[in-house]
Amino acid sequence: MQQLPLYRRDKTLWQQLAYSPSTFMSDDGYDVSYDKQAKARYALLIELQYDLQAQDEALVRYLFTQDILNHQEGSIWGVSDALVLNAYLLASFKNPDDIPLFYNAKHSNFDASFVIDNEFMFYALEDKTGRFIKNNFPEIYDDLQELYSQYSCASALEEWWTQLSSNYPKQEADEHLYTLYQRHLYLDNYELAKKYLEAWNETTPDSVNKQNTLKHAYTELKEYLKVIELLKEELAASDSHWDSISCYRDLLDFYIKTEQSENASKTVDCIDKELEEFSDWKNVGLGRMTIEKIFEFSLLADNTAFGIKAFNIAYKWLRKIKYDLSYVGLDTALKAANKYHLTIQANKLEKLLMAVQYRTEKDLMPKSWLKLFLRRFF
Repeated sequence: MQQLPLYRRDKTLWQQLAYSPSTFMSDDGYDVSYDKQAKARYALLIELQYDLQAQDEALVRYLFTQDILNHQEGSIWGVSDALVLNAYLLASFKNPDDIPLFYNAKHSNFDASFVIDNEFMFYALEDKTGRFIKNNFPEIYDDLQELYSQYSCASALEEWWTQLSSNYPKQEADEHLYTLYQRHLYLDNYELAKKYLEAWNETTPDSVNKQNTLKHAYTELKEYLKVIELLKEELAASDSHWDSISCYRDLLDFYIKTEQSENASKTVDCIDKELEEFSDWKNVGLGRMTIEKIFEFSLLADNTAFGIKAFNIAYKWLRKIKYDLSYVGLDTALKAANKYHLTIQANKLEKLLMAVQYRTEKDLMPKSWLKLFLRRFF
């Protein structure tokens, strides 16, 4: 539904798009911060991309201020496409008074400092930018001192603008299919997202990068059965124990997600055989994460025989690496041991967990003591 005509007619509606921080509970039980209006602003920005008019300058500027707040306040990690699209749309008006906004966007978080180009601040005035900032925004003049000579070339700025503009065509028909997939996924239009992903799949030559992209996309869409098929293809083509273990671990993860206990159990057997073939995995994260995943399957398995068998395999390899597992992994293992009444293993795991907790508290104690000491005297 087109919303742009409404916001053009009634400026009082703009406030509905203001930065609005909130939280939700993640699947892992953590509070996650987000901006309730971020998606509505992005949907409107897309409409503006396809139908930007002179009358929209103030609206684009308002949306930009709200997206900057969203990035500054930490409700978003990284940099959203909305912030870059918004910067592009605002820069097209070439209003030098917006230079501080581009400066603020670039400094809104760590990732933005790399993604928001310096050119945004210089596009309007080119080689006159330094003098304008010194006269009108002296508070940021010194911070940009090293940039004035670098971004004064008009032809270079136009080349940058031409390249940037190619990322944001004037009509949807000219968009990259994967871009349309990502946009509709973000906006919760899942059926459209699937449509564009399949269209991209059909028109893109096969490659390793394509396979990895599809795995990631199908995971986002929770199309886990398709991910499993891709992993089977990857496993068939793997030519090293490392690649095989990585595939098996991912397969086990998705068999757990899709509650395929029998296939998960068979995968655990395959992992067991692979780990016997080489020893380098003992010193790196992949091996430990694989053992943790087997313990997870053991805990969640709806078949007691599969669960106990998986536990015994994971515990065997845990002993081989001298119980060097993360606290979370050990906790999962302990829960699985208790589930199957494996008393000896449970007692050992409980002692290991207590030792890890003790070491953690011991490491933190000197820092806490020092802070208390310093507060008392300073």
